[in-house]
Amino acid sequence: MEKVPEAPRRSEPAYSFVIYDAKMGQVVQVHHFGAMPGVELPSKENLSEMALRHAASRHKRDISSMEILEIDAPAIQPKTTYRVSLSDRTLVEEPPARAT
Repeated sequence: MEKVPEAPRRSEPAYSFVIYDAKMGQVVQVHHFGAMPGVELPSKENLSEMALRHAASRHKRDISSMEILEIDAPAIQPKTTYRVSLSDRTLVEEPPARAT
């Protein structure tokens, strides 16, 4: 019987950034950057700047109204809402919205 090759595994992102509203802590966008083995990514500084510019363009916001927080990718769980605590610049899970 012929052996079926395994699908390539998806690598963990090298860098993950949360773009958030600088006054409210509301998450605007999350960016994950990764590359296949052998491919070199731009510097972390360039990637964070790229993420910030993309969020500003996509959401039609001024860059100065947003901040960026580097996180570990596993910190973000599916179907979960987050905000950034402005006092200590950490990601905080929001309680689920109540149905009315």
